[in-house]
Amino acid sequence: MILVAKGRISKTPRPVLIVDDEAGMRTALEVSFARRGWQVETAGEKADALARFRQRLHSLVVSDVRMADGDGFSVMREVREIRSQTAVILLTGFGSVPDAVEAMKSGACEYLTKPVAFDELLESAERIGPEIRRLAPLLEPHN
Repeated sequence: MILVAKGRISKTPRPVLIVDDEAGMRTALEVSFARRGWQVETAGEKADALARFRQRLHSLVVSDVRMADGDGFSVMREVREIRSQTAVILLTGFGSVPDAVEAMKSGACEYLTKPVAFDELLESAERIGPEIRRLAPLLEPHN
């Protein structure tokens, strides 16, 4: 499969899992990533996100921090237990310096506050993209 993203041709699909309990935000992120050539899957809650991640080991997870059934920090920890190479970007409407520090120490690639500028989020994803593309062949579903 060949994907065209931001003027570049990529032979490696870039699967992203978007986790947000707010339907409007999920849809907006899904459309934004799809327009850049990402293979997008979404989940509205932590349990669904982890089930989807186990079925297809995504190279990038973008997760809201606060959700009804859990938080983005626990999503990140559990995703990393399953596949440590997966990049994680956390989004929050309630940003604080201590949470940002915890996110980065815990291995988040980015910690962005809502309302997030989609261009900023996509630039962050593109910036970590070379690493994602390098790891993509390793992210095959386990049987």
